[in-house]
Amino acid sequence: MFTSLLALDPVSGTVYAFPEGSMGYVELHRDVESPVFALIELRKVENGRGNSGAPEEPAARFREAVGAFHPTAFTDEESQWNLALEEFEHGIR
Repeated sequence: MFTSLLALDPVSGTVYAFPEGSMGYVELHRDVESPVFALIELRKVENGRGNSGAPEEPAARFREAVGAFHPTAFTDEESQWNLALEEFEHGIR
């Protein structure tokens, strides 16, 4: 996500990601409220990182919470959220 350009459609409110090096875009969020929610949940995961043994557990909780709020974030396999969670699970920061 840190190497993507984010754009907001002023009519629909949809948030799109334009990943670096890609010619296309990915629909990332349905509205502006959704990435704010996701970032708050991400902070919870980061703050609780040392409390659980396996990184898959907080990543799964994050995916569940954000997916329940707005599943668009995980719809595309190449979504920046899917890639970020994969990096988190592999210990990449």
